Amino acid sequence: KGQQTKEVGSHSTQPARPPPPPAPAAAAAVPSSAASPAAATPTSAAAPPSKSSQLAPRTSPAPKAAGKISPVVSPTPSKVAPVASPTPSKIAPVVSPAPGKITPAVSPTPEVAPGPGVANGTLDPAQVAALKLLGISVGADPCNTASQHITICDEGTPYRHLVSLELDYCSDGAVFPASAWTNLTSLHSITFNECPAKVMQLPQKLVNSLTSLTCIASLGRAVGNELAPGLPGKWLSQFHNLEQLTVSDVLVNATSIGSVIANLTRLQVMSVQGANFTGPLPKVWASNITSIEISGNEVTGNIPNGITQLKQLQSLDLTGNNLTGTIPTGLGNLSSLLSLKLASNSFKGSIPSSFKKLTSLTVLDLSNNQLNGSIPVFLSSLPSLRVIDIQNNDFRGEIPFNDTFLKTLNSFKATGNGLLCYNSSITSAKFAGGVQPCDSSGLPVEGPASGPAFSPGGAPAPQPHVQTTKHHHGPKKIVVGVAIALAAIVGVIIIAVLLSRCCSRKY
Repeated sequence: KGQQTKEVGSHSTQPARPPPPPAPAAAAAVPSSAASPAAATPTSAAAPPSKSSQLAPRTSPAPKAAGKISPVVSPTPSKVAPVASPTPSKIAPVVSPAPGKITPAVSPTPEVAPGPGVANGTLDPAQVAALKLLGISVGADPCNTASQHITICDEGTPYRHLVSLELDYCSDGAVFPASAWTNLTSLHSITFNECPAKVMQLPQKLVNSLTSLTCIASLGRAVGNELAPGLPGKWLSQFHNLEQLTVSDVLVNATSIGSVIANLTRLQVMSVQGANFTGPLPKVWASNITSIEISGNEVTGNIPNGITQLKQLQSLDLTGNNLTGTIPTGLGNLSSLLSLKLASNSFKGSIPSSFKKLTSLTVLDLSNNQLNGSIPVFLSSLPSLRVIDIQNNDFRGEIPFNDTFLKTLNSFKATGNGLLCYNSSITSAKFAGGVQPCDSSGLPVEGPASGPAFSPGGAPAPQPHVQTTKHHHGPKKIVVGVAIALAAIVGVIIIAVLLSRCCSRKY
């Protein structure tokens, strides 16, 4: 091959044309030239043909190819046929940028210019088609999160693939084709937001790959979609690899929450709001769960001991249910707990003394229950505590907090406890959470509360309507004054008319 290359180089320096090749070889060169689209491209009319073009057949002048496609020496010593070199092992002359000069070089594999979907970060065409079937328009680049937020792609090459998808504001009763989901099995997260479509059957590969599922007012009966059936709890329970589950503002047809999450052993974050769940709380939970929110449902019974054993639990929100009994002392063993919200239930009893161990606790909301007893003084020793809400319970006695501690809080609310008061010698009225001061016998002084609820920022709660109310007093007084004036004028007119009639009768 080296000798062949030298021979080609020597031909390039001689003006004489080589002898014509035999007929069979010429016939073989025709399909070789046709096989290369770049070789068939004519040279610009402005550029004169180089001497190297004399080596090619007359029907195919040598082009100035942009794709580095070069003629390769034919096995026949007297014949040079332009053929695209498919492998880097071929030794072929490459057209030099200088016209008429042919230099031997190793021809690498031709470089393919990036096109749509090839090595430039665009989405797999099959998934683009799937998005169209779902009625989703994401522009020229579905993976560009700067222009939209409903799709997130991986960094794969040559094609990228969807890992997160959000479907917003679907039409009522929309039906998503099964073929679309078949091409979206790379998804790890799906969000349905205000999407009252019909519940769909997903391919098992997609069911297995999902780690996050969010359903907000979607796939079932919700406000504005009251005639739709409920979201089947069995459909939710099939996603056994979920780590995050959010269901909000949609009716779920299930006997209890336990029947939905029984198989979700990898669950870490669960939020179920306004889903009309009834029955008791689950007794068994995923051991690595960190956040539980079950609010605005109809859950009944006590807090099970299973929750008190979740050592990694950081947030527990059971607001707005029908839970009863006492607050379990075992909650004090949750050393990772940051937020505890048990508001708007029917809990009785006192605040457990075990809460003194909750040194990481930041938020404590026990409002709107039937709790009683005194407020424990140990709450003031919790270093991270910033929010205390004990409104509308049956707490009594003095608030055991001084101004120094209350100033560290962002919010302190204690109104609605009839026998709760504050000691004015250690607590200022503006930090007293809206309760009354104590009298000499330790009972609340009769009359309105002496201070508003304590608000964020270590200052008394703002009274946003005070200026507005004063502002409206002026116009009200003017209206009343005008009305009185008009009434007086009318009265004077009536009296004048009556007097005139009386006087006319006399004369």
